[in-house]
Amino acid sequence: MPNLTRVAVRIVLLDSESRVLLFEGRDLSDAQDSIRFWFTAGGGSDANETPPETADRELLEETGMSGIDLVGPFHRREFDLLNHGEPQHQVEHFLPRGLMIQT
Repeated sequence: MPNLTRVAVRIVLLDSESRVLLFEGRDLSDAQDSIRFWFTAGGGSDANETPPETADRELLEETGMSGIDLVGPFHRREFDLLNHGEPQHQVEHFLPRGLMIQT
């Protein structure tokens, strides 16, 4: 049986006014396009990638920023979800930015 656990990181980026960078998502299976949600930058880890390495790669992919001083992880959570209709267990590591980003 394949390993159905996905390891991921979430990156908490704050600006000088303590605002958190969030992306808006939607449920693509919702024909009415009415289901919306907010999430931090981040994503799944590649094989043998550490949480800080994943965070750096995901920040570059999603924001164009790299080499940011991250600390942590400061939080970890596990939960079960359906990923494109397939059951999956996800483990997320939360890393904050050590210094504020400029706005």
